[in-house]
Amino acid sequence: GQDWAPETNTYGVYCYDATVQNSVPSFDTGAGLELWSYTLAPGEKVYASILKVSDYIYFGTSFGSLESIDPTADIPDTNATNSGNFYALSLGGELVTKLENVGKVRSSAEVEGDRIYFTALKGEQDVMGVVASTQIYLKDLSELGTTNAGPGDQNLLHTPYWREITPIP
Repeated sequence: GQDWAPETNTYGVYCYDATVQNSVPSFDTGAGLELWSYTLAPGEKVYASILKVSDYIYFGTSFGSLESIDPTADIPDTNATNSGNFYALSLGGELVTKLENVGKVRSSAEVEGDRIYFTALKGEQDVMGVVASTQIYLKDLSELGTTNAGPGDQNLLHTPYWREITPIP
């Protein structure tokens, strides 16, 4: 969360060739040869493992706090312009598709056939008036790289978040 990763910092996603070993590995230069990097917006962070399937790399991001010292800070601000995004990059690091403001993405993606699934904290009220629900999204991968690859995501399922079951005052 922003407890240890401030909103003013800029983060990124990096691709390394681990077969070309760095003679002196370090946090700054890594352990291999950097092939490319993709810079995220200030304050945008990746909380789960990145997934590579076929010719694409998938990952979700979150803005604000997640798994913070104060759990109530994790609830997305419904007034924020963006709580998190979901990306598809080519193997060369170029942006293929970006789904904006899908919620705070806290899981790795799962691909099955032509569909991709991921979960996010949206921070919106559901039909029962619950805020900060975890939502599972579906995206049809056949639209990647086309002009139809816009939001097109569907909210499939609402699963209770532990803070919904046991609210913290």
